Amino acid sequence: MSKLYRVHEFADLAGVTVRALHHYDRLGLLEPRRTAAGYRVYTLRDLERLEQIVALKFLGLPLKQIKLLLDQDTFQLSDALHMQRTVLEEKRRLLDRAISAIEDAEKVILSGKPADAAVLKKIIEVIEMQNSTEVMKKYFSEEAWVKWQDRQVHWPSQQWIELFRGIEASLNQNPNEDPAGEKGQAFAARWIKLGLSETGGDPEIQVGLLRAWVDRQNWPPAVQQKVSEFDLEKIGEFISKATSSYKKKYYSDEAWTKLLERPQESREQASLAWCELFIEAGAALGENPAGEKAQRLATRWMELVESSSGGDPDLKAGALKAWADRQHWPAAERERIASFNVEKIADFISDALVSYRKKYYSDEAWAKMMEQRKQSAPEARVQVAQAWSDLFRDAEAALGEDPAGEKAQALVARWKELTESSTGGDPEIKAGAMKAWEDRQNWPAWHKQSMGPVNHDKIAEFIGKAFAGPIVKYFSDEAWRKWVERKQTTPESRQRSAQVQRDLFHEFEAMLGEDPAGEKAQALAARWIGFFEAESGSDPDIKAAWEKFWKDRCNWPDALKQRIVSGLRVDSETFDKVADFMDNVLACRRTS
Repeated sequence: MSKLYRVHEFADLAGVTVRALHHYDRLGLLEPRRTAAGYRVYTLRDLERLEQIVALKFLGLPLKQIKLLLDQDTFQLSDALHMQRTVLEEKRRLLDRAISAIEDAEKVILSGKPADAAVLKKIIEVIEMQNSTEVMKKYFSEEAWVKWQDRQVHWPSQQWIELFRGIEASLNQNPNEDPAGEKGQAFAARWIKLGLSETGGDPEIQVGLLRAWVDRQNWPPAVQQKVSEFDLEKIGEFISKATSSYKKKYYSDEAWTKLLERPQESREQASLAWCELFIEAGAALGENPAGEKAQRLATRWMELVESSSGGDPDLKAGALKAWADRQHWPAAERERIASFNVEKIADFISDALVSYRKKYYSDEAWAKMMEQRKQSAPEARVQVAQAWSDLFRDAEAALGEDPAGEKAQALVARWKELTESSTGGDPEIKAGAMKAWEDRQNWPAWHKQSMGPVNHDKIAEFIGKAFAGPIVKYFSDEAWRKWVERKQTTPESRQRSAQVQRDLFHEFEAMLGEDPAGEKAQALAARWIGFFEAESGSDPDIKAAWEKFWKDRCNWPDALKQRIVSGLRVDSETFDKVADFMDNVLACRRTS
C-alpha cells in the first residue's frame, strides 16, 4: 500500500503551500482522500498530478483550463502547449516591436540628432497597440483570445464600418425609421450574420465581442478612433430594437411598451448575461440534471428570467412565450442561437428545473410524468405555467370571499381543471403533485418567485376551504375549527392517512357479495371505525359531522363526489356499491 501524507507533509514534499493545496481541492483540481476524521491525505500519485499542475501553471495556463486538460481521458498536452505558445509568441511580437521602436529612437539620439516627431510617434503607436491589446483581451476567455487575437488588430473590420455607416445614414435620413420595418430588419439580419461570419460561429468569441460592445464607452483610443465618425449609442439603440422586434407578438401592447422603455444598457446586459449562461450550461451538458452543478445553473437561469423582466409578470410571460416559440424566430436569430447549442441546453435546464420534484413521486409516476413532458410541446408547458401563475394571482385577489361562494367555487373549478391538464389526469402523478404542493415551504427560491409575488400559504388556506365548501355545512363552527386544527399535520402524515383510507375502502370492495354480518366483514368494520376514531381524535362533534356527511352522499355535488371517487381511485359506480355494502356492515355491527 502506498504511503499516505498529511497535508503539511505533502506540501513540504511538493514544495508548495498548504493554502495552494486547499485551493486546488476546492477547485476539484487535486482532490485528496479523506481519513475517517475528515483529514486530507495524499499519495505519490497525487504528487504526479501536482507536478503537472505546477508545470502548466508556470506556462501561464489558467487553472480552469488545466483542470479540463487533466480531466480528459487522454492527456492532450500538445494542444494546450500549442495554444499557450501562440499566446506567448504574440506577447513576444508586441515586445519586439516596442524594443525595436525604442532602439531606433536611441540611435537617433546617440547620433546627435534630435528625436523627431516620427520616431516618437512610432513608440506611441507601439505602446497604444500594446495597450489596446491588453484592454480588448479582458473581454475574452483565454481560449477565445487565442483564436481571435490575430483578427483583433483589424477590428472593427471594414464590413462593420460599412454597416455602421449604412445604419447611421438611414437614421439621419429618417430619424423615425421603424426598427421592425423592412429596412430595419435587413440591418438586423446583416448585423447578426456579420457577427457569425467574423467569429466563425464560435460561442466564446461571440460572447467576447458582445462584452466589448456593451463596454464600448471604455474602448482603447486606437479602437475608438476607428469609429469616431459614428454615434454608436444611436446605432446601438436602433439595432437593439431591430434585432428584438420579432418578439413583439409574444407580448401584450402594454408589456411591449414597458420592455422598450427599459434602458438600452440593461437590455444589452441581459442579452450578454444569457449568452454567458449558455456558454456555462453548454459546458455542463452530460452532467446529472439533479446534481449540484446543474442545480446551480438552473437557479441562475430562473434568477435571470426574473432579473431580465425586472420581476414584472407581464414581461416574464411574454419572454416565456417567445422562448417556447424559438423554432419560429427569424432565420438569422435561429442560426445565432444554434451556434450556442441552445436546444440541448434547453432540454438540460428543463430537466434540471424539474428534478427537485422527483422526491415527491413514486418511480413509476416520475417516469410517466417525464414521458408526458417529453411528448408535450414547449409552448404547451409555458401555457400551463402561465395558467397557474394567473390562477394564483386571481386566488390572491379573491382572499376574503366566501369559500362556498360563486367566485371561490369558480376558482376551485379552474384549479381542478388545471390539475387534470398538468398531470394528464393520472392519479399517481396527481398524488405526487399534491405532495409537492403541501411541501411548498421547501421549494427552491426560484420556483416560489416563478409562481409570482403572491402569498402561497394564504392562497392554500383559501383554496382548501373552497374545496371543502360543500362539506363545511355538515359541521358546526366549533367542530370545523377543531377539524382544521387536527389536519394541520405534515404532508407525509396526510398522505399516510389517505393511503390507509384508500386501502380499507379497497378491502371492502374485495368483500362485495360476502355476508355483512360475517366475522371477516365485522373485523374490517372494526378497523374502519378505529381509523376514524384516530382521525377525529375521538371528538364527538367531529365524528357527528362526518356521519352526517356520509349519510347525505346522495346529495353531494357532482364535483365533490368526483373528487372523493378520484382520491379513492375507483369509478363512481364502484364507489356507490362499496358505500352501500359498508353501510350494511356497519348496521349489522350496531344491531349485534
